[in-house]
Amino acid sequence: MGEAAINPGTPLGKSRTVSADGLSEDDGDAPMNGYSIVRAAGMEAALEIASLSGA
Repeated sequence: MGEAAINPGTPLGKSRTVSADGLSEDDGDAPMNGYSIVRAAGMEAALEIASLSGA
Protein backbone atom coordinates (compact mmCIF):
# COMPACT_ATOMS: atom_id res chain seq x y z
CA MET A 1 0.00 0.00 0.00
CA GLY A 2 3.02 2.23 0.29
CA GLU A 3 2.48 5.89 1.11
CA ALA A 4 -1.30 5.45 0.79
CA ALA A 5 -1.33 3.47 4.06
CA ILE A 6 -2.50 5.84 6.78
CA ASN A 7 -2.77 2.94 9.24
CA PRO A 8 -1.49 -0.44 8.04
CA GLY A 9 -4.10 -2.10 10.24
CA THR A 10 -4.09 -5.06 12.50
CA PRO A 11 -5.67 -8.51 12.66
CA LEU A 12 -8.79 -8.78 14.76
CA GLY A 13 -9.60 -11.37 17.40
CA LYS A 14 -12.67 -13.54 17.79
CA SER A 15 -15.76 -11.79 16.52
CA ARG A 16 -19.47 -11.97 17.32
CA THR A 17 -22.45 -11.18 15.15
CA VAL A 18 -25.18 -8.79 16.29
CA SER A 19 -28.47 -8.89 14.41
CA ALA A 20 -32.19 -8.41 14.94
CA ASP A 21 -32.22 -12.01 16.19
CA GLY A 22 -29.73 -11.20 18.95
CA LEU A 23 -26.07 -11.99 19.59
CA SER A 24 -24.30 -14.95 18.00
CA GLU A 25 -20.96 -16.31 19.24
CA ASP A 26 -19.97 -17.61 15.79
CA ASP A 27 -18.12 -15.56 13.19
CA GLY A 28 -21.16 -15.16 10.96
CA ASP A 29 -21.36 -15.50 7.18
CA ALA A 30 -18.61 -12.98 6.39
CA PRO A 31 -16.30 -12.49 9.37
CA MET A 32 -14.06 -9.45 9.40
CA ASN A 33 -10.49 -10.51 10.12
CA GLY A 34 -8.54 -7.25 9.89
CA TYR A 35 -8.42 -3.76 8.46
CA SER A 36 -6.20 -1.14 6.84
CA ILE A 37 -6.85 2.57 6.39
CA VAL A 38 -5.68 4.17 3.14
CA ARG A 39 -5.76 7.67 1.69
CA ALA A 40 -7.30 7.70 -1.78
CA ALA A 41 -9.04 10.15 -4.09
CA GLY A 42 -12.19 8.01 -4.01
CA MET A 43 -13.57 4.51 -3.76
CA GLU A 44 -12.22 3.38 -7.14
CA ALA A 45 -8.72 4.55 -6.17
CA ALA A 46 -9.00 2.78 -2.79
CA LEU A 47 -10.06 -0.45 -4.51
CA GLU A 48 -7.09 -0.17 -6.86
CA ILE A 49 -4.71 0.29 -3.91
CA ALA A 50 -6.22 -2.73 -2.16
CA SER A 51 -6.00 -4.90 -5.26
CA LEU A 52 -2.32 -4.07 -5.69
CA SER A 53 -1.52 -4.90 -2.05
CA GLY A 54 -2.28 -8.60 -2.42
CA ALA A 55 -4.82 -8.37 0.41
